[in-house]
Amino acid sequence: MAAVFISYRRDDSEGQARALFRDLCEILGKQSVFMDVDSIALGRDFREVLHEHLAASESMLVLIGARWLTAEDSQGRRLDHPDDYVRQEIAAALKRDIPVTPVLVQGAKMPNPSQLPEDIKKLAFRNGFELSHTRWNSDVRELIQRLGLRSAPHEPPKSARRSQRTRWGASVAAVVIALVLWAVAKEWSKRVIAPAQCAGLYGTYDVSLQRSSGDASCGPTFGSRWTLSGNADCTDFRVIEAGSNITFRGTISSNGKFKAAGSGAMIEGTVSGGQITGTDTNPTCSFTVSGQR
Repeated sequence: MAAVFISYRRDDSEGQARALFRDLCEILGKQSVFMDVDSIALGRDFREVLHEHLAASESMLVLIGARWLTAEDSQGRRLDHPDDYVRQEIAAALKRDIPVTPVLVQGAKMPNPSQLPEDIKKLAFRNGFELSHTRWNSDVRELIQRLGLRSAPHEPPKSARRSQRTRWGASVAAVVIALVLWAVAKEWSKRVIAPAQCAGLYGTYDVSLQRSSGDASCGPTFGSRWTLSGNADCTDFRVIEAGSNITFRGTISSNGKFKAAGSGAMIEGTVSGGQITGTDTNPTCSFTVSGQR
């Protein structure tokens, strides 16, 4: 059953009532707001439905526009008729002593007690709230806050649902991109072996071995590791190009002499001033060793 009952006069503030109904439904959920046109099923006796919701509502918002107080029909001022439904709604809510808030629209003013029938005179003493056309959104937010209303957990505002969908979509996109990048990196790692990383780097080197004897089957293969020993620290090199000319790439953290052993290579040389020089001591085939940072 609706927690908030919206009372209004159609020929006075129907547009504002519908806008307020829509905004409150977004915050509270449609089942928590009652407005006669949208909330009464076809074929139901609207008098019974009104009484049911009036008996169960926790608060009432009375929209008062420029013609609310003076609206007339063929029998005179409508508020003066005991069977006027707006008057009956307000009287029932006041009798139950639930919060009844006059909501002033179209620049309307609070009515004086003397202008109201006896059974709704107390409405003039209820603290009201003005909804301005030019400040509608901020005024509605303030009204909701001052009434102490909270979002329904099962039906968040549309803006929140859009935001949730946006965040979910962004998360999915991030996962897809990460998987694509991982796949690309995995494939690329088969082709280019990144230089090793070690503390206190002296530099990253490309080292070329120019074959001087032996056939193409002799020497390191693509991707194989080349490890250094000696006082030239940081001993992780890999072959990034194989063939007649073989290129290693890796990092070195100091100058000094080194010996290297890898797949089909035995090297002795020196690291100095950003240059590497040396020879291959493999008896099967020989290479001239040179490199630079």
